[in-house]
Amino acid sequence: MVEVPVLDRGSLPAGECVTGPAIVEEAESTTVISPGDLLTVDRLGYLQVEVGVR
Repeated sequence: MVEVPVLDRGSLPAGECVTGPAIVEEAESTTVISPGDLLTVDRLGYLQVEVGVR
């Protein structure tokens, strides 16, 4: 078991980058960012996940 940041989806601004491990929660879903993955919030607010980039 590993402690990871748990982020609120609604509080992530455009341009935000998060390196995994992390969890992004919202009412409808949960996004798991694994170690080595990179999450970026694009200018429209969509979550972009690149797998194994770090």
